[in-house]
Amino acid sequence: YKQANEGLYGGAKVRFGNVISEKWNRKSRTKWHPNRHTKRLWSVGLQSFIRVRLTTRTLRTIDKLGGIDEYLLGPKAARVKELGPAGWALRWKVM
Repeated sequence: YKQANEGLYGGAKVRFGNVISEKWNRKSRTKWHPNRHTKRLWSVGLQSFIRVRLTTRTLRTIDKLGGIDEYLLGPKAARVKELGPAGWALRWKVM
């Protein structure tokens, strides 16, 4: 997903499927995009705000871990894998 390369999407991708009409049971193709927001988050390591595009799920994970620095620098292999190019650039800045 090309847009996910420019923010913290947490592995979220565009999903495709059908919307089925109630009356005639006809199918229409559709796609659902990740719930993306642009936020300013405080980085303790940089002592400044970082403007980031992220999904609401990623924002909840950041809140749970205690900040953007903990999210970016965490040792979990799955999270390191899902960071993407923008996440890695932020990770190197914070380090």
